[in-house]
Amino acid sequence: MNKYKYSKLIEHLSLTLVLSFFFIKNIYLVLIGIILALYKLNEKFLSKLMILLEIKNLKKENIILDTSIKKDNETKESNNKIRKLSLVETIEETGFIPTGHDQGKRDAA
Repeated sequence: MNKYKYSKLIEHLSLTLVLSFFFIKNIYLVLIGIILALYKLNEKFLSKLMILLEIKNLKKENIILDTSIKKDNETKESNNKIRKLSLVETIEETGFIPTGHDQGKRDAA
């Protein structure tokens, strides 16, 4: 209900401001009235335009987030490369000292 009242108020205010030129002789009031009338005429179009701009901004933000996530995943994958462990690292990983017959299998896990 309040939205309807404000809508009617803008309509009447814009008309009043344009017609005020005959009494007050101020062009700025007329220009403000014309701007309010143009806003009121294009209100639906402007709201749709704002929604489209918000959707485009969200898509751009998602693309930026997706690329940053992919970069993070690439760095994590590169950090998880399989490499040969030294004897100290093997002891830390497995918890025991490997025997001599396991020398062909030096990689832990």
